Amino acid sequence: AVVSTQSTGELVGWKHWSANIRNPNITHDLENSVEKSSPIGSSLSPTGKPLLQEGPQIFTATLILEKTADTFLNFTECWSKGFVSVNGELLGRYWPDAGPQFSLFLPGVWLKDGVNTITVIELQSFTPEAVTTTGGGDCLYITDTPYIDGPVNPDA
Repeated sequence: AVVSTQSTGELVGWKHWSANIRNPNITHDLENSVEKSSPIGSSLSPTGKPLLQEGPQIFTATLILEKTADTFLNFTECWSKGFVSVNGELLGRYWPDAGPQFSLFLPGVWLKDGVNTITVIELQSFTPEAVTTTGGGDCLYITDTPYIDGPVNPDA
């Protein structure tokens, strides 16, 4: 959406859509509810990553646990910025392109023995080939060690 201001300071041209993040068919719902458009201006993010051509994307993963505990959900260079939920609860926002924090604390009480669902809503760029420094080749991983001293990019 293009956002502009008039002399009154009024916000015009703004569009937003809702997405039911608790629905297991979210990808289908999002595809039908979000107006798709080409990126305006450039096809690269401020950090040089290719933008998602179809707009925000939703990724889900299943995590099967025998025992729960406090942990960290670490994002690697694959991701740009977005939101993550665990078992339908919003954990928080991630923005590894800006840094320095690449981790979100995941309380053990949010997890359950057995099947857990992690949902990631990526807003800008997803480049799995970019993994170089963290996660042993994984784009998203859990660990007992936070990654909070990553590089800072003021252009993100």
